[in-house]
Amino acid sequence: MKDTESASPPLYAQGAASPPQGGQPLWLKTSDGLRLRAAYWPATAAPARGAVMMFQGRTEFIEKYYEPVQRFLDLGFAVLTFDWRGQGLSERPLAGQRRRRRGYIHNFKDFQRDVDAALSALAERAPSGPWLLVAHSMGGAVAARLL
Repeated sequence: MKDTESASPPLYAQGAASPPQGGQPLWLKTSDGLRLRAAYWPATAAPARGAVMMFQGRTEFIEKYYEPVQRFLDLGFAVLTFDWRGQGLSERPLAGQRRRRRGYIHNFKDFQRDVDAALSALAERAPSGPWLLVAHSMGGAVAARLL
């Protein structure tokens, strides 16, 4: 799916850590119509060594991963990461309901829709070369299912 047309989402400083330079915040749209916040950092090395997609854990968000993003950039990789549905600044399926702040999915397969949107965004932007997947906690479970 293409990125949504609305203004770019914010990237915030996390404690003393600012977003790594060159980050491009964007909205992604999933096949079931949810909006996900994502960020892409192009590789600073020429030629790029490839791209890294980062899958976060439950209740995590882009800003928690600034340090590993910077490390991959320093190694010559492009990086894409995103907030899962119901987490960070991504849209929440229970929006408008009393429990709207809770992270919620109807089925674990819903995360596959998030992955598909992120893979599409990476394919539009990423350099040639290998794509690496780095995952933590719940993101690791989604990654294992994907693979």
